[in-house]
Order: sequence, then structure tokens, then C-alpha cells
Amino acid sequence: MSLADQALAQQVENAIASDIRVAGLPIVVRAADGEISLKGVVDTLIQKELVHSIAQGIQGVKRVTTVELIVKEENKD
Repeated sequence: MSLADQALAQQVENAIASDIRVAGLPIVVRAADGEISLKGVVDTLIQKELVHSIAQGIQGVKRVTTVELIVKEENKD
């Protein structure tokens, strides 16, 4: 990973961590040539969409992939 990609990944991580709605979720951010991949687990589809939006809003991000960002299944009693 280049220094630019490391810096971009750090910016995305910081933005996610600073949003109270998704802070603390186990999300790994990877960057390659301006493309961000998010991996981890979120509680709701809304959180998944929010994390995608946060990452996309960072200057220098060309594309965001959330294929590996899993939404927990809701409990079925």
C-alpha cells in the first residue's frame, strides 16, 4: 500500500470513527489507488449505507466497495 493509500484509508477510518451512528463498529478500511474496500460487520442496512456514504465523501476516494461489509441478521424469535 502506497503512502497516499495509507493516508486515504486513515482519513476514511477517522471519518467513520467520528460519526456517532457508526463509531466503534468493527470495520476494516483498505485503500488501493483511491479505491476503498470496507470489511466488517454492521447492525443494519442503514449503517452499511451510511458507512459507504461517509467513505465516498472523502476527497480522493474514487470508488467504495462494501461487498465484504456484512449486515447482522435480525433475530427471529
